[in-house]
Amino acid sequence: MISPVHFLLRVPARVEAQARHALGVLSDALGIPFRVLADPEQDQVDVVYSDTPVPGLGRLRLPCDVSAYEPDAKHTHLTVDETKVWGREKATPDTWDLIGTTFRLISLLDEDQVSEEHRDRRGVFSVSSLPAARERMCAEPLVENHAAILLQRLSHIRAGLKESAVPRWPSGKQYAVVLTHDTDAVSLGAGMEMLYNLAKGLIRRDTAHLRMFRDGFRYLRKADRNPLFGFPQWREIEAARLRSCFFLYAKSPKLKRDLNDCRSSVVEQDIDWNLLRSMADDGWEFGFHAPIHAKEDPSAFVWGKEFIERQLGKSISGLRHHYWALDWRRPYLTFRLHEEAGFHYDASIAWRDRAGLRAGTCLPYMPFDLEQQAPINIWEIPTALMDGHICKSAEPSMQAAAQAWDLIRRIKSSGGVGTLDWHTETVCNSYCYQGYLTRLLELMHLFEDSSAWLTTPGELAQHWNARHEQMEARTRNRDAVIVAMA
Repeated sequence: MISPVHFLLRVPARVEAQARHALGVLSDALGIPFRVLADPEQDQVDVVYSDTPVPGLGRLRLPCDVSAYEPDAKHTHLTVDETKVWGREKATPDTWDLIGTTFRLISLLDEDQVSEEHRDRRGVFSVSSLPAARERMCAEPLVENHAAILLQRLSHIRAGLKESAVPRWPSGKQYAVVLTHDTDAVSLGAGMEMLYNLAKGLIRRDTAHLRMFRDGFRYLRKADRNPLFGFPQWREIEAARLRSCFFLYAKSPKLKRDLNDCRSSVVEQDIDWNLLRSMADDGWEFGFHAPIHAKEDPSAFVWGKEFIERQLGKSISGLRHHYWALDWRRPYLTFRLHEEAGFHYDASIAWRDRAGLRAGTCLPYMPFDLEQQAPINIWEIPTALMDGHICKSAEPSMQAAAQAWDLIRRIKSSGGVGTLDWHTETVCNSYCYQGYLTRLLELMHLFEDSSAWLTTPGELAQHWNARHEQMEARTRNRDAVIVAMA
C-alpha cells in the first residue's frame, strides 16, 4: 500500500479551503490519497502549491493563481502537455493553476459572468450565453484532463503511483453508463394534461398535441393503461440489459405551483404502485423529481422523499430537479437542502439546451458551500445527455446526434460516467415524442459494451463513497504509522 502524496499549501487564507476541496476532487478522480500537511518537515513534502516560490521545499511546485477562484476573472481553454485544460487568459504551462481551475469548474464560477438579461425568471440561461470559450469546451472533460496531467507530474517524483491507485470502476471496467428517467407525465387523461395539450394544440396549431388531447378522453381514470405511463415498457426493454432509475415527481400540497411543473404525477393519479414495488424488488431504482419551487421550501424535499418511500416500502437516496431548477445563482444553497433532507446524491447538473459537462467533469464530486467554506456531504452525479438534447435540439438532427456521439466518446476515453436522461413518457415513441425511443435504441450498444459498468445512480454513489473512504483510510493509517514511529 503506497503512502499518500503530501501537499503543502502556501496560498492566501481566503482560498485555502477551496484548494483543499479541489485536491480532494482530483484525489477521487485518480484513486490516489492526498494529504495536506499542516506543519511539515522538509522531507515529507512531495508537492508545494503556492502563489510564490518556496525554495527548498517539495520536489514539485504547482503554481497558485488566485484569480482562478474569482468569478469575474476571464478564463479560457489552453493546451498544456498536449491536453486541453481550463485556465486564465495569457497563462503559460509554467503559470497555469491546475488546482484553482479545477475548483472553478466544479463550482460553476464562470457562470457568474452570464448577465441577468440572458437569464429567465428562474436564473436559467442557454449555453450560448456562456463566455464563448466555456461554450466551446462544454463537452470536454476538463477536470479529468487536469487529473491526468497531475498524475503525469506526480509520477515523475513518486514511482508506482498509477499502479497503486484504487481502481475507478469495479471488475476492471473502463467507464460507467447510467440510464435514468424523469417521470414528468403519467396520463393523457389527466385534466391538466388535457388542458395543456388543447391550449398548445390551438395556440401553436400543433397536431401532435391536439391528438394527445383527443386521445386523453380514452384514458380518463385509466392512468396505468395510457401511453405515457411507460413503466411496463421500460421494464421490458431494459430487463435483459440493465436496471435504470426513475425520478418520480411528487409535489407537496402546500408548495407553490409553477406553470411549468408536471401536470400528471404519481401523486394525483391512481396508479398501480404494486408494479413499481415489483420493479424496485427486481433492482430498478427510484428517486425524487423535485418540483420547480422545491428549492425555496426545505420541507418539500422531506415530503417528496417520505411520500415515495411510503409508497414503495423502500428508502430512496437520490433526486433530480424538474426543469433542472436548482438555485443557479447560488446552487450550493440547494445542495444544503438535499443534505438536510437525507439525500445521498443529486443528478441535476446539466444544461437544459445542450448535451455536455456543465461542471467540466463526468465523475461524481461533492459540491462546495461558498458561504460556509466547506464541502456539502452529497455526491453530485453530472447528467451528460438528455433526450431533448438530440430530439428537440435547435441543431439539425444529424448534427445534434453527432455531437452526442462525440460527447460519449470523450466520456469513454476519459474513463468517466455517461449519465443519460430519457423521460418515462417518451417510451410511447409517438405524439410529440416521435423518435425519442428510436434515438435511445440507437445508443443501446452502450449497454452491450463489455468495458462499461452498467449501474444505477444510487449504486454509483455508493461505490464512489466507499472508494473515497478507502482512500481516506489509507491516509489515516499512514498518520497512525507516523504517530507510532514518533
